[in-house]
Order: sequence, then C-alpha cells, then structure tokens
Amino acid sequence: MKSVQPCPVRQARVNCPHLTYIRRMDFSPADLTSGITIHCYRPGHKSPTKVINTHGIIPEDFSTSTCKGAVRGLKFIKNHAQNFLEQIEPICNLTDSIDPGTLECEEDEALIGLQVDIEHPSKLIKKMEIQCRKVPTPALNCTPTETFQSVSVCDNSSGLQDMVCKFIQTVGIQVSQSATKSEKKAFRFYSDWELSTSGGLLGSSLQAVFSAKIGPSQESSYNWSSTTSSTWTELTSVEVSTSTPPGVITRLEQLIGQCSFYNVNVNYFKQIDISPNSTSRVNNSLKFEESINFSLPPINLVF
Repeated sequence: MKSVQPCPVRQARVNCPHLTYIRRMDFSPADLTSGITIHCYRPGHKSPTKVINTHGIIPEDFSTSTCKGAVRGLKFIKNHAQNFLEQIEPICNLTDSIDPGTLECEEDEALIGLQVDIEHPSKLIKKMEIQCRKVPTPALNCTPTETFQSVSVCDNSSGLQDMVCKFIQTVGIQVSQSATKSEKKAFRFYSDWELSTSGGLLGSSLQAVFSAKIGPSQESSYNWSSTTSSTWTELTSVEVSTSTPPGVITRLEQLIGQCSFYNVNVNYFKQIDISPNSTSRVNNSLKFEESINFSLPPINLVF
C-alpha cells in the first residue's frame, strides 16, 4: 500500500521598502489561491511606492481593503480540517483581542510585510506570519531650516515722541498652518501612533535634529544647540516690548525653525528700525522674559 505524500510547500515573503507601510491589501473574494497583494505607501503619499503579490502575479478579480493610516494586523479564517487559510481581514486600529485568529503588530508598529507558506499545486496558503516595523517620529527624518518671520509692526512715522509697543508672542513647537496637503496627510498618519503630538519624543528629536544639522547658524547668528529645554517641551507666552523713536517704523521678526510640518518658535527676535529716508538699523539679538508657561497641548492642524 502506497503512503500519501504531502504536497510540496514553498515559502514566499513580500516586504515594503524602508519607511513605507502597508495601507491597502487585495485578495480574492473566494479564497487566497490568487495570493495577497500589498500596497506600500509613504506617510502622506497618494500613490504606492511598491505593489507586490505573495504568489508573484497580480490577480484581475479581487477585493480591496484600505486603511486611512496603515494596516496594524490581520484577522484570518482558517480551515482547520484541511489546514489552510480561507480569508483574511486587515486590522486598521489596535484592538485588545487575544483571538487565536488574530495577528497584530505592537502598539508602536505598522505592518510592512508578510511571510506565507504556499502549497503546490493547490496554491493554498498553509501558514502566514506578519512583519511589523516601528513607526519613527517624523522629526527624525525631516531637514531643518530657519527663517525670520514678521510678528509685529510699530508705526511711529507720524509721532513726535517715542512710542512703546507691546505684543504677546509664543515660544515652542507648533504645526505650520501652511503645511502642504501631503504633509497634512502625513500628520494624520503619525497621529495614529501619537508621534505628532508635542513634548516627549517629538521635542527631544527636534532638538537633536536642529542641534546637529544647524547648530550655530551664521545666517541668523543663533545657536540652536543652546536653545532652552522648555522650548522643546512647553509653550511659553512672551511679552515683547519695543521702543520706536519719532518718525520711525519698527518691524519685529521672530526666528522660526521649520522641519517638515513643524515650526519651532524660539525666543530670538530681530528688530528693524526704518527711518524716513528708508535707511534701516537691525538688532537681531533680542530676547525677552518668558512670563507664562503651560504644557504643550496636542498639536492639531486646521483642515
């Protein structure tokens, strides 16, 4: 009597490129013999960076499941009698499930790949494992720049005596309201991992990036390495006071660091006094007393 030989099984692995995550998955509505297609996206990008199928061929007839941010795990239905996977369902939000038919990434991770055992010639998926990757704070991958932005104007061009102008300015991390559509989408993505909020990891990461990549700046004459620690962890209300002589217009500009969709408003100002003959005098080393401190609230973009 001949013994029944098991069908051969091969292992296949599909993975996303670095800093991309699975947002969309395609699979046959009937079974998984046409494989599972993963679509890898960069945060905020509309089109996938890579599309790849576990069985090596993109099927024409399939169902699609898409997460707003990234897939964080899989639920699956298994045929225990014949030992193969019948269906899968991507998990977009973390759950507390301990169901044996659930595979989930860790809280700080997203799905970036699959490893499957495929039986031949049936093409059934006998076993599946998921590959996850920790989602890093976006501050680690942005390129910092700096610029002075006008924050107030004190017009004493028609005055006969000195004019004192006082304003309240903010020091700390905020989100740029001029963020691009792609940056806003990326912000929403990182919000799912609580990596876009202020303070903590975000603050220390931005501090390290500005210190390492700009440090002492010849352009602004400001040393980012010496920025006070509170700038990275809390918002500070600063009362700005300028004295403008008669016939002069004073413009006050604040140094703003920019990195991706983040603005870092520092306590460093440039005062420009413009005289009637259009000559100007610049003092760019002004700092003011930080009077009111409060913890940074969660950062939100206005869409």
